[in-house]
Amino acid sequence: MLVIYASRMKPWSFELRGSIDEQTVTSELLRNNPLGDPHERPLLVYLPPGYTREPKRRYPSIYVLQGLTGQLDMWRNRAAFRKNPLELCDELFASDGVRPCIVVFVDCWTRLGGSQFLDSPGTGATTAISATKSSHSWTRVTERSLRASTAA
Repeated sequence: MLVIYASRMKPWSFELRGSIDEQTVTSELLRNNPLGDPHERPLLVYLPPGYTREPKRRYPSIYVLQGLTGQLDMWRNRAAFRKNPLELCDELFASDGVRPCIVVFVDCWTRLGGSQFLDSPGTGATTAISATKSSHSWTRVTERSLRASTAA
């Protein structure tokens, strides 16, 4: 007998109190790069609880870069009996006593299987810097992010 549950079921998923906004950013710095890597990159943006209810509120922003051989979709990977990194982020920033913030997960995957974090004539513009610049110029994040001088 097949039973379909209306709510999400542990351990396969946990209800987020915030939300994940999936976007694609276009980076002119990566256009025509020597590796032929895409200049359009996926981006995950964690928005804390209350984000839509308080449209005038501004939030600090954290940019997260994965390590060597990491891809953006790996943030959804789950170890046995544990929440995945996106769910842990939600658990942290939705808890009392922790200031809510916007968390931007940036894609830096290259066709060589690594991540670009340094400018190089062999790989082109820094993926991390260009993706961060592209994502930081993304209106929804910047309009609601605190300026550096007020984030501390």
